[in-house]
Amino acid sequence: MMQQVRCKHELSKIMMMLIIFMVLLVNATKVFAEDEEVALKETLYYSMSKALVVDLPNGSGMRLLQVSVSLSIIGGDEDLANLKKHEPMLRNYFLMVIRNQASEKLRSSAGKEALQAALLAKANKMLEKVSVKTKIENVFFTAFVMQ
Repeated sequence: MMQQVRCKHELSKIMMMLIIFMVLLVNATKVFAEDEEVALKETLYYSMSKALVVDLPNGSGMRLLQVSVSLSIIGGDEDLANLKKHEPMLRNYFLMVIRNQASEKLRSSAGKEALQAALLAKANKMLEKVSVKTKIENVFFTAFVMQ
């Protein structure tokens, strides 16, 4: 009789250890799945389909600005699809921001960097406004021509 009690006690210890092991295994699986999801996100680039062409204000010395824009994001294919879907709205906001720039400022590196920062802020604000979770990390000018 004593052996049966001892055997049941040993069996309950083994069962408890198995349950703890299973709980740990499930939690470890969740952690690895989350890490894998984060690892799938990488820096991606989206080039806008057409260059932006803007008439500059009169008296600025330059009449026209043509700029090609690429955007960098950290994400996946869904994020690129969001940018493509909202490109017309992005182009509109970018054109409005660029039209308000003085050509004298755009001749310098500091002026171009300020324009990049303004476009980045406007783009992320616009994407947030339409409830898109994609966040643009950087704006790049792949061509910048003033005439």
